Amino acid sequence: MTRWTDENKAILLRLIFETQSFTIDLDKIVDAWPTENDKPTAKALSEQLGKYRKPGSSISFSYGKKGKRGATEDPVTPSPRKSRKKNPKKAIEEVSSPVGKGGEVDEEHA
Repeated sequence: MTRWTDENKAILLRLIFETQSFTIDLDKIVDAWPTENDKPTAKALSEQLGKYRKPGSSISFSYGKKGKRGATEDPVTPSPRKSRKKNPKKAIEEVSSPVGKGGEVDEEHA
């Protein structure tokens, strides 16, 4: 018979995250949390549970009922952002050249 030690509970969670596919509704967990004064946020739950999830896992998290952005799938993975356009003039100034001002060769960069 299995003894449910903390180590065996951790093994169970890890194996669930490695072998199953499902979405965890974090808002439901927050709402059902037994103590009001020590209730975690959905984001805190996502970060804790994310420790058990391996990259490429089929486990996803959803929350957002109380958030500003609405429901979010898999908030642990950041969404792609647009790259900023660099100031071309500044980029040219930052490129070091072996030829210094006035045409002499800069020995340090040559």
